Amino acid sequence: MKRTPIKRAGARTLKRRQINVKLKKIWLEQGITSCEIRLPGCLRSFAMGAAHAEKSRFLQTDEQWMTAALACCKCHETIEAWSHEKMKEIVLDTIAKRGTTIE
Repeated sequence: MKRTPIKRAGARTLKRRQINVKLKKIWLEQGITSCEIRLPGCLRSFAMGAAHAEKSRFLQTDEQWMTAALACCKCHETIEAWSHEKMKEIVLDTIAKRGTTIE
């Protein structure tokens, strides 16, 4: 049986990886090492990732990619299921509570 070769990462995936490396470095410098969103059932510091203010399919500019909060997989999954407006609101509120900016 012949196997189908794995497709290479596309431009958006490569961009996301590049931005996430920058975000992780900034978060570490700022002492952010656990979930910032902290919804009920939060896993605190397990399976962390960037929770962007907008759905990833709508991210176009570097500023949009960099507007993110550090979230555990449970909190990220939860807010992804919410409406665009509610998801954006919680991420922006979380960033505002942080008290530092990402540039």
